[in-house]
Amino acid sequence: MGCGICGAFPNLAGMTTTMANIGIIYTSSPVIIIFLSILFFKEKINFFRILGLLICIAGVFYDYI
Repeated sequence: MGCGICGAFPNLAGMTTTMANIGIIYTSSPVIIIFLSILFFKEKINFFRILGLLICIAGVFYDYI
């Protein structure tokens, strides 16, 4: 699941958008993967995943600025 999300969306976006937007999509893909894993596979969220989510979200905001 991670390879499909992490690789497919930036490649599709690369056809129609700028490099800055591709960076935002690429840095937000771990957040999407964790949310989809919780939603579809009922995985438990723990401290390390929350920490990872915060780091990914900080990376998205850093990349956006």
